[in-house]
Amino acid sequence: MADFVKEGFTIENGSPIDANGNKFVMRGINHGHTWYKNFIDEALSAISGTGANCVRIVLCAGHHDEWRGDSAESIRSIIEKCKSHKMIVILEPHDSTGKDEFEPLEKCVDYIIENKDVFIGQEQYVIVNIGNEWPGKCDADMWCKGYTEAVSRIRASGIKNTLMIDSAGWGQWGYCIEAKGMEVFESDPMRNTMFSVHMYGSAGGSKESIEQNIKYATDQRLCVCVGEF
Repeated sequence: MADFVKEGFTIENGSPIDANGNKFVMRGINHGHTWYKNFIDEALSAISGTGANCVRIVLCAGHHDEWRGDSAESIRSIIEKCKSHKMIVILEPHDSTGKDEFEPLEKCVDYIIENKDVFIGQEQYVIVNIGNEWPGKCDADMWCKGYTEAVSRIRASGIKNTLMIDSAGWGQWGYCIEAKGMEVFESDPMRNTMFSVHMYGSAGGSKESIEQNIKYATDQRLCVCVGEF
């Protein structure tokens, strides 16, 4: 992760390209930092020890009654710790999980923009997962509207990091990518957006469903990863 020749991660022909210009295949683990704030060092050391090249970190924007928000200072510290372990970090505010209104996603975007100084300049190391598993319902039009507006606001703020967007239906309804994924991708003036499907019982219940939920993206040469499983 040294001697970068590009500004940061980009999406090219359906693949994430790192700042050295190489295809980046994500092999990583999720860490629920918001619920286990005292275990970040132990977790990152253990995750790095598996050979992971990335880690997805749960954050809280502070809009959830039961979770304590993560400050800019704490996010900056997490980024530096991940860099020391030579892992790319995917950061995601979890407050939008399963919600069926636009407001929770909008608040996640507010949080990202409020902390933009943490992300700007870290494009080589940080991917921004806009909100976790929004919306809960399987509604491609709602998903598209929410995320095209979210992407527009984030880019207008000056954030250039690669953006990650979870599927609708609690992250498991990959069909929304087939239906509206290209529209969301093209709404990004940087064309630097990728998608994620969470492979639990619905999306990941069988070999066929796993393959189909990936193909919803790859058939359109859109970039996709398995964000949870």
